[in-house]
Amino acid sequence: MPDPILVVDYSPSWPAAFEALRSRAARALGDLALAIVHVGSTSVPGLAAKPVIDLEVVVKSRDDVPAAIRQLATLGYVHEGDQGIPGRESFRWPAGEPRHHLYLEAAGAPPLRRHLAFRDYLRTHPETAAEYDRLKRGLARQFEHDRSAYTDAKTEFVTKVLGVAEAEAGQASRATEHAIQGLARGFTGRLGVWAHHLESGQELTIGADASFDTASVIKLAVMYEVFRQVEAGAISLDDPMVLDRGNMVPGSGILKDLDEGHRLSLREALTLMLVVSDNSATNLCIDRVGGWDVVNASMDTLGLARTRLHKKVFLPSPKASGPGLGATTPREMGSLLLRIAQHEVLTPASCDQALTILGRQQFKDMLARDIDEWTRPDPGPDAASRTANADTAASSIAASATFIPRPYRLANKGGWVKGVRNEVGLFTTPRGRYVISVFTNDSQDPRFNPTNEGVLLVGRVSRLVYDLWGRV
Repeated sequence: MPDPILVVDYSPSWPAAFEALRSRAARALGDLALAIVHVGSTSVPGLAAKPVIDLEVVVKSRDDVPAAIRQLATLGYVHEGDQGIPGRESFRWPAGEPRHHLYLEAAGAPPLRRHLAFRDYLRTHPETAAEYDRLKRGLARQFEHDRSAYTDAKTEFVTKVLGVAEAEAGQASRATEHAIQGLARGFTGRLGVWAHHLESGQELTIGADASFDTASVIKLAVMYEVFRQVEAGAISLDDPMVLDRGNMVPGSGILKDLDEGHRLSLREALTLMLVVSDNSATNLCIDRVGGWDVVNASMDTLGLARTRLHKKVFLPSPKASGPGLGATTPREMGSLLLRIAQHEVLTPASCDQALTILGRQQFKDMLARDIDEWTRPDPGPDAASRTANADTAASSIAASATFIPRPYRLANKGGWVKGVRNEVGLFTTPRGRYVISVFTNDSQDPRFNPTNEGVLLVGRVSRLVYDLWGRV
């Protein structure tokens, strides 16, 4: 006869048991693991459960699954396939360890999204959690030796909760849009936002179809054209290039500080254009594809008629097609990155190569600035007075702070000139992937520093969207 189903009162030891399992798996998986999350009833404080920890290892994509399976095997986990649930790999726990369930999924996998949605709803709705508690205890008595019947009998309740959670997610999207609009009212310039969640199809839009100066974000259009011509056989990423005086311009990048005549490949110029926003490298790339008119023609072909590259960087031209370096809308520039992420343009290999380069971006002070966070204990209102040296008091408080890195990967491109702070990025989180495109123009803050109001606004908008779609 099978072991009886045992549902017990919640144990405060379960979070620590999860953390011990998580830490061990994390050390073996290294950067393969985007996150390792606690799911199931043991992850809901106060909820009765079978005393078995459920943890889910999340990797960036299905391409990482085979390597993760191999690494988990080094810990003694035995891969048992998907057990009839596509997208979720199951494992038997290592011999000699307490029984637990480990699953492996790619970011945004439907089973993982359902588990997280159900867990989070129970965590935030104690009355529903109490109802689920009573149901499980009754079913454990009714189906003491029939695990399949026990699981099947919970299905109606789980499905109902997921439906309510989905409806509340729509309300949360509207609340997020309202919060972003509130931030915009305190800004001296214009704000435009477009965000799209790849797995759910949800969108957020605030001024998404207004025209904005791009600054260096327009380099994404140049990137697209480089890869398009490489695929067509017109150029090669290995093509040699020579840094000429006419293309050496000030601003961001390093080529301006090298000697004229420096040799590099198109691949290197493209990488510099994206990861350090090198302006001189950008001019080389624009020349190599045939000029800004060629880039704009490709944007027209993609249906992005309001996305324009006006000229080369810092090089005035009587043939410039408009003011500034470029123009676009948050929706159009975001949709270009979205189509690359979804492999809807170019070849999958080119799309992945583009995203890999963007993932090495050196500038992370806008979209990513507020995602990770520090938590500090409340020192109390008289903390400084209790210490003779105020600097010592502040240092003591800072030393006790805890840094909380959030599980995400970001491939992004930003741009900034006076009055302009823009960034477009692809976030990969356990809950799935989303593209966010945030543009700020006409700011009255002239400062070029990390506390510029446009920089702060982009970061705050990004954090609101992350809390909506990415936080676990």
